[in-house]
Amino acid sequence: MTEVQVRPTETRPESGGVSFMQATWLVAEREIKAFLQTKGFWIGLGAIIVGLFAASILPGVIGGGPTQVAAVGPEVSRVLQASEFEVREASDAAQAEDLVRSEEVEAAVVPDTTGESPAGVRVVALESPRAT
Repeated sequence: MTEVQVRPTETRPESGGVSFMQATWLVAEREIKAFLQTKGFWIGLGAIIVGLFAASILPGVIGGGPTQVAAVGPEVSRVLQASEFEVREASDAAQAEDLVRSEEVEAAVVPDTTGESPAGVRVVALESPRAT
C-alpha cells in the first residue's frame, strides 16, 4: 500500500509579510499619487471647472433680458408684472396672438374661453414645451 504524505500548511509569518488588502491599497495609493502628478490631469480638471463655470454663468449674461409676455386683462397683467416677465398689454386675445406670431413677445396669457383650464387662462406660444 502506498503511504500518503501529509504536508504541513504553509503559514505566513505575522511580521514582515504584507496581506493582500495591504498590497492592493499600497499599489492603488501609488497609482493615484502618480496620476495626480501628471500635467494632463490638472489641465483636464481645470478645463472641466472652467466649462462648468461658463455653462452656469453665460446663459444669464447672453440671455438677452427678461422674457416678454403679452397679457389680456388687468388681473393677468398685475400677476405677470409681479414675476420676472416684461409684460405687454393687449386689448384682446386676437391681438395677443398676433404679437406672438410676429415674435414681438414669446408668449401670451389670454382668457380661457373653452373652460379647460382651472385657472381660467391659457398660454399661447409658437412652440409648446416637450413633455419629459
